[in-house]
Amino acid sequence: MKNRFCRMGKTLLGAACLLSTFGVTYSCSDDFDLDETKPSFLGASIYDELKSRQDRKFTTVIRLIDDLDYTEVMSRTGSKTLFVADDDAYKKFFETTTWTDGKGEPVRSYEQLSTAQKRILLNGSMLNNAYVLETLTTLEGPVKNLCLRQLSGMASTDSVPYFKWDELPDNLNKGQMGSDGKVTNADKRFWDKYRAQAQGGIYMALDKTVPMMTHFIEAQMNEKKITHSDISFILNHDGTDQEWTDANTENRSYVYDARIVEGDVTCLNGYYHVLDKVLVTPMNMAEVIRTNGDTKYFSQMLDRFSAPYYDATLTAEYKALQDIKADSVFQKIYISQRSQLGTVTTGPDKEPLGDFPSLSFDPGWNAYTVAGLTKEQDMAAMFVPSDAAIEEYFLRGGGKMLIERYKPVDKENNKENLEFNLYQIPLNIIRPLVANLMKDSFNETVPSKYLTIMNDAQDQMFAAQQYSSVKDYKAIFKKVMLANNGVVYIMDRV
Repeated sequence: MKNRFCRMGKTLLGAACLLSTFGVTYSCSDDFDLDETKPSFLGASIYDELKSRQDRKFTTVIRLIDDLDYTEVMSRTGSKTLFVADDDAYKKFFETTTWTDGKGEPVRSYEQLSTAQKRILLNGSMLNNAYVLETLTTLEGPVKNLCLRQLSGMASTDSVPYFKWDELPDNLNKGQMGSDGKVTNADKRFWDKYRAQAQGGIYMALDKTVPMMTHFIEAQMNEKKITHSDISFILNHDGTDQEWTDANTENRSYVYDARIVEGDVTCLNGYYHVLDKVLVTPMNMAEVIRTNGDTKYFSQMLDRFSAPYYDATLTAEYKALQDIKADSVFQKIYISQRSQLGTVTTGPDKEPLGDFPSLSFDPGWNAYTVAGLTKEQDMAAMFVPSDAAIEEYFLRGGGKMLIERYKPVDKENNKENLEFNLYQIPLNIIRPLVANLMKDSFNETVPSKYLTIMNDAQDQMFAAQQYSSVKDYKAIFKKVMLANNGVVYIMDRV
């Protein structure tokens, strides 16, 4: 908003100087009342502008605004930025979305949307300040071209899922029985209390920090030496009619994987930008890994570092909004050196964790922050082996000896037993494998910089001798998935 009025001020000052130069003056009169007029370029409110559009129809967006009681905000007050999709885009969304309604049926119409789903669609596409595209990459200061993501209009209470008892992590680790009859290398069993069928389940936020909105805009890309082809690969556009090559000098802007096709529509109370598809804020990296269908083994490794933490503030806020019978609302925290809690040193029972192995950062942390930077400047990256890659590595490759060493004698090392056998590898051995694949910076791990990505030993993670070109490097990935706190590169090898 500062930038907006700064530009307006410069324009008005310039006009005043120009008029005074030519000796033109105006006196007060009843024909001109500044209090009752506004500059014509401001247009109407965001709400009225969207409602009156004739070339594009935004009736679905208007319904969201009305249903969630944002009509007044979008009509008169506030200073907002909204990223909107037209009715044609919403038609395609309802035809293809994997969302389900309260009955478990696919959401195929607006009427099936829950209030939580409506909040995700509207609040996730909203910023609580007015931004033209040029200023989206500017941090307070102002510091130009460093902002990669912004705090969205979402709240932690917009969606707190209920997890049934059998949907919670099931830790199959049994520890090793020593010759003295004592069990060693056993995991702390944080989830067992809530996995009892009689418990029913728990309300659990996947992280209570506000999900952020990631945008790929040329100014920030140039500043961080991120290429067009990097973004094209990350958005899975390579080889499609949407591919954005380095030779293509077209200036594009994306919010997650939605392309901005009409920007900087100026309104009385902010701006809106039109997207080519419905913007759905993705889940955090841990959830993307858990739910995408190709990385269950790695997700189970991560979940051994997770625990449900009761949150009194979240409980009070959610119960004030929702009629739930539960006395407690939890959030899923990964025991790590950097998280929303700082370094996690105590368990859910508030007992010290001692020498419990911890991850370098919490992969579920929506507001993930790189050390020494603000949360807006960067996000994380993870290089995650697919299930097929895990099977190859632990059944026939270099990880086979680990399975053989720690599996129970009555369990063969085969695909049917692999899930159970992987759980028996001690956490202090799993931790280095997982941590080596977790990278602090998205900006420094894009494909064009693959030769500079280091492993934990500070050696090249992807050496030139093995990958002689960016094309060879890209060939090892099955797909790339955007999360709200980073990018997940799913690999065909460990």
